[in-house]
Amino acid sequence: MTAHCSASNGSPAFDLRVPSQRDVPLGSYGRTAVLVIDIQRQCSVAGEGVWEAHQSSEGSYFFAKLSTVLDNISKLLQCARKDKVKNEVIYTYIEALTRDCRDASLDYKLSGGPSRPLLVPHGSPGAKILSQIEPEADDIMIPKTSCSVFQSTNIEYVLRNVNVKHLLVVGQLTNQCVESCVRDAADVGFLVTVVDDACVALSEVDHTAGLRNMAGFARIITTHDALEELEGIPVDGVSQDLVSAVPVVAASVPTTEVTVFNSLPEIKCNYKYFVPSKMEFSANQFQLGRALLYALRVMKVAMLRYVSCDVSGQIRSKSIVLNDSCTVEDLLKGVPLVSCVNALPVFGDVICGDSSAQGSHNLLGDFSTLSILPGPRVEPGVSRAAAYVYGNLFDPVSGRPGVCPRSVLIEQCLRAEKEFGLRIQCGVEVEFMLFEKAAMAPGGMPFKPLGRPCNFSDDAALSEPRFAGFMADLLEALDQQPNGCRPIDSCHAESSWGQFELSVRYCDEPVKIADSVVTIRQTLRRVAGKHGLGLCLLPKPSEICVGSGMHSHWSFYEVGEGGKPLNGCSNAFVSDNGPYGLSVKGEQFMAGVLDHLCALTGVSMPTTNSFRRMVDGFWAGTYRCWAYEDKEAPVRLCGIDTLAVNATGLPNNFEVKCMDATCNPYLALAAVISCGLAGIKTGMPLPSPVGCDLADRPAHYESLPRDWVQRWTFGDGLCGWRNRHR
Repeated sequence: MTAHCSASNGSPAFDLRVPSQRDVPLGSYGRTAVLVIDIQRQCSVAGEGVWEAHQSSEGSYFFAKLSTVLDNISKLLQCARKDKVKNEVIYTYIEALTRDCRDASLDYKLSGGPSRPLLVPHGSPGAKILSQIEPEADDIMIPKTSCSVFQSTNIEYVLRNVNVKHLLVVGQLTNQCVESCVRDAADVGFLVTVVDDACVALSEVDHTAGLRNMAGFARIITTHDALEELEGIPVDGVSQDLVSAVPVVAASVPTTEVTVFNSLPEIKCNYKYFVPSKMEFSANQFQLGRALLYALRVMKVAMLRYVSCDVSGQIRSKSIVLNDSCTVEDLLKGVPLVSCVNALPVFGDVICGDSSAQGSHNLLGDFSTLSILPGPRVEPGVSRAAAYVYGNLFDPVSGRPGVCPRSVLIEQCLRAEKEFGLRIQCGVEVEFMLFEKAAMAPGGMPFKPLGRPCNFSDDAALSEPRFAGFMADLLEALDQQPNGCRPIDSCHAESSWGQFELSVRYCDEPVKIADSVVTIRQTLRRVAGKHGLGLCLLPKPSEICVGSGMHSHWSFYEVGEGGKPLNGCSNAFVSDNGPYGLSVKGEQFMAGVLDHLCALTGVSMPTTNSFRRMVDGFWAGTYRCWAYEDKEAPVRLCGIDTLAVNATGLPNNFEVKCMDATCNPYLALAAVISCGLAGIKTGMPLPSPVGCDLADRPAHYESLPRDWVQRWTFGDGLCGWRNRHR
């Protein structure tokens, strides 16, 4: 026997993504289709169709196995339909295109004796799929008139159009139509998997012979194994969602196999629900992409940046130049980045720990975030603008998300909706300091803060002329980026000299809030530079100043099927019946955050400087407790309203204070959501609110970590990198 793939020396003859073996998990090289073969009334009901002229005893093995096969197929279909981004469901069945079956194959016309039971007229009851595995409205139905579906239909064309590379084959008969399909599918380039206990033949001998014959063309697995691969959970210790190694055949040396490690260290996020859009370049996408490219050129955009925030909180980007040779494909397929990009530390671009320089991910643009910034003038009267989009990393080999903080946050939001029926709402407050460059620093400070010493909400700080001009330009710049930043609702002076706070408008898309944080950081830096000012986002630049945090606020409302809001999007976090004005889920969500608060700081306060801010009496929230409107509690119930029309007098959200600007906002928000959902899942009770003043809390409450050694880890992957980075 010869290998299916070969190449001559020096002349690549095939795609390097072709695997060197068949035993690769479903989804490793593209989408998966569950292909159900001939489970229809004509072939599968006693006394009808092919069984009409037979005694029931003649099909004893077949019908004894059929019920189990139907149950297994039903499980596989149900699992595949949970994620229609990754999977397709296709039924193929015997049915002619005509009423007299003149279009059927000669083999079918000659098979089955005088009654010709394999001739199924168009529209006849025999073509109906069995009710136990009844198709859904959006499933693909392909009638056939020959033993192999690949010989008498356009199935190959359909599979390639929907980007299917893996076929999961089930049905009947194992040694006839199933085997014919498998052989043809393998020959035309599909990766085929046959489910042993989801196929049936007329006898055990026939079934075993069919499986043996197909072993050279397909993987043979059980329903249990197939379900695990479809669900994306680890099989035999290997994560199916983050494939650690993808073997390929070297193009120039046909006898050599090269292993390419195309993913980062495994993290505990299976991406059960989220997959970035892999552009298939359909007509609609081409038209939209063409319109987008045209609009960018009309607006004199010279470069489009694809932006991401890595694990260490660094904001990274890579641009494409929108010159005359730039195509729609260039725009939609994003930019390639080395797969270890998220593992590079803040102190330099060095490869740490178990990350790798091998492999590449694509950063696909989320064009709902497209924003355009003014650029430098290149000639009198002509300026060239710069545009940016935030993106999600996509592994082009496995067809799954890369190790991507933004994707992790989206996954947690989808998980909240699909598993708990909740749409998460949040907002953030970003604190920062401005200072005068090259000015002499006062005692105890590393720089001279802008203006004069002021206190919390001191109006004099906002009235300082340089700050007033800075803030006017900042708000204008943020307002010009509506896709990249939520509106700013308020601004005030904070407790430290030269320190200010911006409140980002609350919304039900946490990923938009995290995008806004990144946009604000970038815009603050740019506008500060324009005004000749320095920007400091450090949590604790000096022992004598309070330091800057990034507080987040949380609530949720209930959603039903398809994410449809229930009860008019009313706040499901609160309730008249709860002892603290909270609903049952509200208490459990807040309890989960409180219970995991120490571990949470590993993501929300990731630097040694973060823990220098954890000082009693400096508004930092240093003890693990919660309270009503207590600025020294790390978890604060707030937003009680008795003034507005129809006010309930209930709180409307809670605040998490132990977070700062050195964190990755996507990971920090994802961590809060994950902790809250853990509280709901376990029915965690909420302890009583704090009942003592700050001075008495050390005797009653656990202190949050105050140095790097005490920090608890968060997860086995992402936080493991953070340990090495700092």
